Amino acid sequence: MLNINILIKKFNKLLISINKLIESFFINLDNFIKSLKKKNSISEKINNRVFVSFGILVILVLFYFLIPSFYDKNLVKIKLENQIKNKYNLKVNFLDNVSYAIFPKPHFYANDLNIFQGNDFLINSKNVKIYISPKNFFNSEKLKIENIIFQKNEFNIKNRNLSFFKKLLNSNKSEHNINFKDSIIFFKDNFEDVLFLINLKDLILYYDLENQNQLKSKFEIFNLPFMFDLNHNENDSLVTSILKSKKIRLNIENDFKYSDKKINGNLNFQVINKVKSLTYNIENHYVSFKSNDESLNGKIDIKPFFLSLSLNLDSINTKRIFNEKSILVNLIRSEIFNNQSINAEVKIILKKLRNYNFFENIFVRIFFEEGYITIKDLSSDWNDSVKINIFETQLLNEGDKLSLVGSVSFNFSNLDKFYRYYQISSKYRKKIKKIESNFVLDINEKKFEMSNIKIDNITNDNLNNFVEIYNSQSKNFLNKVIFRNFVKSFFENY
Repeated sequence: MLNINILIKKFNKLLISINKLIESFFINLDNFIKSLKKKNSISEKINNRVFVSFGILVILVLFYFLIPSFYDKNLVKIKLENQIKNKYNLKVNFLDNVSYAIFPKPHFYANDLNIFQGNDFLINSKNVKIYISPKNFFNSEKLKIENIIFQKNEFNIKNRNLSFFKKLLNSNKSEHNINFKDSIIFFKDNFEDVLFLINLKDLILYYDLENQNQLKSKFEIFNLPFMFDLNHNENDSLVTSILKSKKIRLNIENDFKYSDKKINGNLNFQVINKVKSLTYNIENHYVSFKSNDESLNGKIDIKPFFLSLSLNLDSINTKRIFNEKSILVNLIRSEIFNNQSINAEVKIILKKLRNYNFFENIFVRIFFEEGYITIKDLSSDWNDSVKINIFETQLLNEGDKLSLVGSVSFNFSNLDKFYRYYQISSKYRKKIKKIESNFVLDINEKKFEMSNIKIDNITNDNLNNFVEIYNSQSKNFLNKVIFRNFVKSFFENY
């Protein structure tokens, strides 16, 4: 009986202890929740203060960057024009109102602006962005230009305006850029006629930390894309440049040192897989140059302009030169050589033509005179049997049609060999010494027409009638098979 009572008392004590633990747990839990709520309330107050402070800061920053929008726009125009003139040596005139924008960086912009060189109007820009320094917007007098971007520009350039680019390159002595984008350059003669145009994708001028004026550009001329980079180090009086075109596999590297009176330079150029190097000297408006392998040499008198050029080559690919997309054909079509101020004499000596067999020892003299291109002399040996002479031949550019008009003579030194090659029947093998004719070569259509034919200085009406009929058939005389058949028919009708 005693043991049971003791056991009951112990059990009651255990229940009381468990009850106190449970009660203590819930009291502590309630205190924790109250404490947590108190902390969240404090955190919310802190977050609200931070948010309000951040909002005020954003408004103040936004207000600061909006200050230039309250500037007097007429004063801003004058300020920008003067600063561009003093900093970049650019004379500009805003034709449109100047507006202000924050993004992507603070800048003023206008939709119509002209650029001048002296009194010459050179460039019209339809979209100009002038980025400014954000250091002190409270004082409009401290407005400072950083970078300038001219977009959608139209250049009108003549010979006398080429110094504009040189002055622009050398005038910028800051780390900030001048950028011309999406431009067209019209190169004109003194009569305002467009000689050719350049599609200028991008032109950037800047000054780097090594005291070098830099120019980088991407452009297209005659539908050919080019990249051009130029560095000018005034401390060393050194200019280096690279011109590249992947499409025609052209790479030209040029570097020269200059003094007050003289320039000495080196030019290395690669066309496809052929590399050539030449040296040149410029002194007293006079330029002389020659290649290291002596295949090219020449002289230029700058005032007045006259070029004397001699080329001594192993061979040329006539199909590539007279291709519709070749640089030469596009240059001729551009009428750049029709400028009356361009005068030149070009002599070419070729060992052979790559696309036509037996043409050897070719000599050509081409003259550029007062806007005309004339081949005054062209001679070649053909298969050790005929001496071919072309003289007083003029290149005509009429619309999209290129043609050569002139006179040709064939002087036979080995008539039998000639007859054998063209398989002329023995009954038609007459003894002749010379054939003369006028001709028209249509370069586009590859069509060759002859007229007023004389054999040994005697006109043959039968031959002229035959040739007239043959011309009307518009056959491609440059095709070897067609020309061979023509030669056979020619002697059959003699």
